[in-house]
Amino acid sequence: MKRKPLLVSVFILMVGALTFAVLARNSGTGHSQAASIAGASGATRNTKVVAYYFHGTTRCYTCRKIEGLSHDVVTSEFDPQLKTDQLEWQSVNVEQPGNEHLFDDYKLITWSLVLVTYKNGKQTDYRNLGDVWTLVNNEPAFRSYVKSAIQAALERVQ
Repeated sequence: MKRKPLLVSVFILMVGALTFAVLARNSGTGHSQAASIAGASGATRNTKVVAYYFHGTTRCYTCRKIEGLSHDVVTSEFDPQLKTDQLEWQSVNVEQPGNEHLFDDYKLITWSLVLVTYKNGKQTDYRNLGDVWTLVNNEPAFRSYVKSAIQAALERVQ
């Protein structure tokens, strides 16, 4: 009878050790999405717009809907710009270690779509599309808002 509690304890310890090993390995690489963001400014093209959807670890239905609609606008309306690296899409968890600075960098109040322009590999401008929250339940207006903001950002880097 005492074997069952012992087996359960061993199992719990093994799961805990495995979890610790995975977390240690991931944090030991020194790579965070913040590093990817810093490197995005010139990795494939020196002049471009990056559409970042900044989100947290826990995401509600509305957050996922904003991300989905935004991603759909980017991929359906700007396919040529995506293929030529004039435009890039990135979904970034701002709650991951190393990404906390993004709240200050982009003056985030909550999760949001932010368009960042890069010229000659350096960030020159950004625009936080905060109205996605008020437009999320009006899909045509949402799509128009995001599309026109991306078009304007692309024109600024030409």
